[in-house]
Amino acid sequence: MVRILSLPPLPEEKYGANEDFQFGYYECQNSPTPRKNAIVWQTLTTKELTPPGKTQQLAPQKIAHRLWTSHRLIDEEAKGMESKTGTSASTTIYDGKGNLITATVADASAFLVLYDNDGKPLGVRRLNSVIHRHDKPEESTSKRDGGSIAHKVTLPKYNPKIYSPAVLRSIGHNGFKKSAVCANSSIDIVNIAEAAQDLGIAQEKIGRIQVISVCYGFSDAAGKNNQTKEGNESHLLRVLNQLDSPGTKQESELARLLIEKAKPNTRENLSAAIQSINKDTPAFLLGLYGGQQEVLVSTLAAYFIGDFFKKQCNLNREAYATQQLSVNNNELEYKRDNPYSYDESEFKLIILKLFSITKIYQENLDQNTSTGKQIAPLLKQLLAILENSHETKKTKIEKFYHFLDSNHSETGLKNVEVIKQDDNVSALKFIFGIIFIIVSIITLGLPSLFVSEAVHLTTGRSPFDLFNTNGEQYAKELALVKTRKYEAFFKSAPPTENKQIDRQQQYRLDGPLLGV
Repeated sequence: MVRILSLPPLPEEKYGANEDFQFGYYECQNSPTPRKNAIVWQTLTTKELTPPGKTQQLAPQKIAHRLWTSHRLIDEEAKGMESKTGTSASTTIYDGKGNLITATVADASAFLVLYDNDGKPLGVRRLNSVIHRHDKPEESTSKRDGGSIAHKVTLPKYNPKIYSPAVLRSIGHNGFKKSAVCANSSIDIVNIAEAAQDLGIAQEKIGRIQVISVCYGFSDAAGKNNQTKEGNESHLLRVLNQLDSPGTKQESELARLLIEKAKPNTRENLSAAIQSINKDTPAFLLGLYGGQQEVLVSTLAAYFIGDFFKKQCNLNREAYATQQLSVNNNELEYKRDNPYSYDESEFKLIILKLFSITKIYQENLDQNTSTGKQIAPLLKQLLAILENSHETKKTKIEKFYHFLDSNHSETGLKNVEVIKQDDNVSALKFIFGIIFIIVSIITLGLPSLFVSEAVHLTTGRSPFDLFNTNGEQYAKELALVKTRKYEAFFKSAPPTENKQIDRQQQYRLDGPLLGV
C-alpha cells in the first residue's frame, strides 16, 4: 500500500504528490483561522477489496455499503471529542474497473474531468449528486420528514453570529446530533464510460481522465448563483478552460492553479486533490475532509478511513450484515438517501418493469375521456424516456421519475397526480376482488388464501389492491419499483444476494476510454 496524508493545522501552505501513481494535492490557508482540512490518498489491492472465501472483489454497490458504514464508524469514534467539532467528508473509491464510488457528508465535492489529447477539458461531472447545507431546502425538507436523522425535531436555523453548523450532516458535531445533523452519507456510483456517454463525449476523443476532490471553499468561490450540481460543474469547467492545457500539467500543480483561481472569491481555507486515471491505475481511496471549528475530527477521518474501509471489505456478507451500522440494519435511511444506488443488473430490471407497467397501463387507458386525453401524452413521454438509446440506464430511471414529479403544463399538478385522476377500474380486477371478499367472509378466511394466490397468479396483484382505480394502481406500482419492494406486486422479484451471479465483467471498463 502507498499512502499520502495531509493533516492540519500547519503549515499554512502544503502540497504533495506521488508522480508514479499520478496523484497530487495542494492546500492553503485563505481565512484568518488556520487550516482545518485533511486529505488522504492510498492505493488498494484486489485482495483488500475481496471478502474472505471469495475469488472476485466486491461489486460497486457492495463497496458503497462498506464505505457508508466506514463513515458512520468514524462518527462513532468522534463521539468522545469536543461536541462542537466536526468535519465534512468526500471519500471516493476507484475500484480499478472503471467505477467511482463516492460517499458524501456535508459540503465537500468530487468531480470527474475528461480531457482531449491536448489536455483541454471536454466535460465535467460532479460525482456527488447532492451536498448537505442549510441553504439547500430539499435537504431541510428531508430532515423534517425524518430523512436520515434519528430524532424528528425542529431544525435550528443557521446563525453566523453564534456557533452553529452551516451543514445539515457532519461527522462529529456531537452537540448537534439530536437537533440538526447526522452522519449518514449520500452515495453515488459513477461508471466512467457511462459518464462520458452522458456528456456526449466519444471515447476515442478522451486523452486523460481525472478525479478532482475539493473542499467547500472552492465551490463557494463559484458564487451564489452556481451553488447547484450543474453550477459547480460549469464553474470548474470554466476555470479549467482559463488555464493553458490543464490536462497536461502535473496533478499538484493543477491543484495549486485551481486554488489560486478560487482565492479571490472566497474567505474559506482551500484544498484540492487530483488523481489521474488510465488503464493501469490500481484501485485507490481519495478522501478530503473539511474540518469545522477544530482539526480533531478531520484528522481522525483522514487517518483512519482507509483502515476502517479495508476492515469492512474483509468481512463476508453475513459478518457485514450483522453489524449495527451496516446498511442492512439501516436500510430505511440508506434507501431514502440513495434511491438510485443500484447495481447495473438491477437498473436493467427496473427499466423492464417500468416499461411493462407503463405499456400495459397505456393499452388499457380510455383515451376518449378528458382525463385519458391528458394522460396519454404523459405515458408516451414516459415510454420515450425508457426507450432512449442515447441515455444510460440510471439516467433513464432518474428522468422517468423526475418527469412524474414535474408539473403538468395545463393543470399545474404534478404529472403523477394527473395520472391518479384516472378513476376507471378494470371490471375483471373488480370481480376478482369481490370474489375474494365473499369467500373470506363465508369461510372465515382459510380458503380465501387459495383465492388470494389465484388472484396473484392471474393478475400479479394482491386482492385488496384490485379495488384501486387504474391511475392509483399505476402510481402505486411505480412507487414500489422505486423503493425496490417488488414482492408486494410482481410475480418475479430481482435475484436475492444469495442467488447473485458474479457480475464483475459488467463493471469492467475496457477499450479506448482507459487505454490512454
